[in-house]
Amino acid sequence: MRLPAFPVPFPEETVRSVLSQYVNRTAGPVARSLAVFGLPRHPTDGVCPRFPAKLAAAMPLGHPWQDNPEEIVLGHTLVPLYLAFARPGHAQPLLERLLVGDTSNPAAALGVTQSKTASVSLARYCPDCVHESQRDRGVAVIYRSHQIGFVGLCLTHRSVLRAECLNCAQRSKTSRIWRQLRMCTCSNDSNRKLLPSDINDIELEGWIWLAKSVSELAKTNAPPRTDRHERLLAAVSRTSMRDVRSQGLQSHIEGVLNKRFGPSFLIRLKQTEPSLQSNAWVLKCLAEPGEGRGILSGVLKHLLITAALVDDVADLDSILPPDVQPSQERKPLGYGVRQPTKSKGLSDAAIREAFGKGAGRLYSAAAILGLHSHELAGTMIARGMALPMSQEARNRIGESAILSYKQLCAEGVAKTEILRQLGMTDWSRTLIELDDPSLPGLHREAYIRQQRDKHRRAVDEYLDLNQGAGRNDLTLALPSAVDWLRSFDKDWLRSAVQRKKPTNPGRPTADWAARDSAWAAAIEQHAQAELSSVDRPRWLSQTRLMAAVGARVSKYALNAGLVSKTLHAAKAHSEPFETYHVRRIAWALRKVRDSGSTVATNSLRQVAGLPPARVLEHKDFIVKESARLGLAINLRSSLLD
Repeated sequence: MRLPAFPVPFPEETVRSVLSQYVNRTAGPVARSLAVFGLPRHPTDGVCPRFPAKLAAAMPLGHPWQDNPEEIVLGHTLVPLYLAFARPGHAQPLLERLLVGDTSNPAAALGVTQSKTASVSLARYCPDCVHESQRDRGVAVIYRSHQIGFVGLCLTHRSVLRAECLNCAQRSKTSRIWRQLRMCTCSNDSNRKLLPSDINDIELEGWIWLAKSVSELAKTNAPPRTDRHERLLAAVSRTSMRDVRSQGLQSHIEGVLNKRFGPSFLIRLKQTEPSLQSNAWVLKCLAEPGEGRGILSGVLKHLLITAALVDDVADLDSILPPDVQPSQERKPLGYGVRQPTKSKGLSDAAIREAFGKGAGRLYSAAAILGLHSHELAGTMIARGMALPMSQEARNRIGESAILSYKQLCAEGVAKTEILRQLGMTDWSRTLIELDDPSLPGLHREAYIRQQRDKHRRAVDEYLDLNQGAGRNDLTLALPSAVDWLRSFDKDWLRSAVQRKKPTNPGRPTADWAARDSAWAAAIEQHAQAELSSVDRPRWLSQTRLMAAVGARVSKYALNAGLVSKTLHAAKAHSEPFETYHVRRIAWALRKVRDSGSTVATNSLRQVAGLPPARVLEHKDFIVKESARLGLAINLRSSLLD
């Protein structure tokens, strides 16, 4: 059922504001209207509608929300703000669950408790914004950037926000709950200001910074692509350690905030947010897991730490260089890492020149460079520079000892053990490695291989003797072996534990290989069918592709790598939001061509079901595609600006 004459939302207008306009001008019981949207018992202060797809399906043709639940959730709720500091790997699946209604409580899924939503249960508004919306549209609009408990100012007008009538908000009748903003006269506006009027200019900057940051995070209209929490940790690690050690991290953060926004700013925030009164709120915030960063107080804490470390939220993206990957695969070094020495700045040419002046003698070259002979020798070994051993040194060490040393290095025996077995000095070892620069690398690889074989053998023996033992049992029995393998050979460890685990004889083992291949092929067919379809495009996300082919994958299958082909196919055939929007615009242009009309921004966005701003972002593509299809663009359209 599609509803006629449904209000077109303003940018940033909340879902409650739009629905309240429709409810108040529609005849009949309010509950019946809400049931059409899948909101029979939805509270006005809910984070987002439980079934946004059902709400989008009820929209009339040409409405921006028509079959577009992404626009409802990302463009007109607080979901983007709650996900701002979440891990991308957690935010994207959660967003997809919210879009399809796969959660009985969206607020709980986002980590928002009832006590946190209680602070924003009353609609908050800017008097100047209300005046403008009533003048231009005839109704009072509720904007989502004003509905945050710790935001007290309107960023556009710098006006103090106000809360709606408390007496009306406490009414239990549905028609009163879903009333429009400022539709009562039973309270005094001056008593409902959210900030006092005696704020100084420095504190005012703090409230403006909070309002600006919230507005920027909410307007992203997409899940985070980078882990801002991880970037914040990187910014903390670059803080002056002298200040942190002398004051403590929280005292340092609060001191910077007091210097930037004045002490009254933080004091006023602590009065409204009790969790900030803790002596460890900074450490608790930085230690939160990715799933627990959604609650409103967590967002506020992240923003306060951000304000103390960088100028703007957008600056977090530049904390780590693009070529730095925080989660790189660890590789065993075999043995210690050489510490930087005086020779770090020396070039190979300078070392060769010193040997030329010193008649090829190590001691003379070291003296010319101002280094100890051991330091120069170690630098040359690290750089792979060769120094042929003199015959005198060869006779002193002995040919048999040199051959034995090389053989033991190839076997991966520890160097201290080699020196003990051969009765050799460390200087003799240095001369042998200078004579053959390949020995250190050969020994390192052999030592790593020996460690890997030793730990694998220990794990295999334990699992053979203890049938059915799991990873916890293995960790308690062989902590050093499990720690090494988990760090440097985790794939083998996972497969070894799974291979030794007895299967349940009463339950047939699923043919995961066949399932994996079938699901991967079905995903490819589904994606091709969607791309070649003449119907309205649907977003090809990884979760939607897997759900479309019935690939209901358990955590066991994911962790064991049993559906690698399915995951690879879903990732390969999924598309980002931008590509999806381009497909929708291309589809809308073909519809315009079939109707025989000209291309205009308003008609195109109605057919595509996208906001005007999103359509104008792809202006160049629209012009090129219109020329290819032989379409004429309206001369008054902003597409030609």
